[in-house]
Amino acid sequence: MISTSRDTVESPNAFGTISMFIRGTVRNKGTRTINGLEINVAVRNSESQVIKEKRLLAIPEKHASLGPGETITVNLTIDGFKQNDDRADIRWKVTAIRTEQPL
Repeated sequence: MISTSRDTVESPNAFGTISMFIRGTVRNKGTRTINGLEINVAVRNSESQVIKEKRLLAIPEKHASLGPGETITVNLTIDGFKQNDDRADIRWKVTAIRTEQPL
């Protein structure tokens, strides 16, 4: 399960565009340790169309693993939004997952 934190910040940058600093919490609700997790984060408008998206390897690049019942925080930045972009929603999607095999 992935949820977006209320700490998401939008900030203008030196290039005249807006950067979004997005924070989410990932929780392992399964019974196996996750040792590989790829996530796609999409910012969508009010018509559910993707404006910008970014894919990241949360495990093992940012965190070594995620045991059953554990949570981790994932931070990322998506740059290049225009002032008039309708940034209505953030969607997280697991695009790849690998778990440790039971002995």
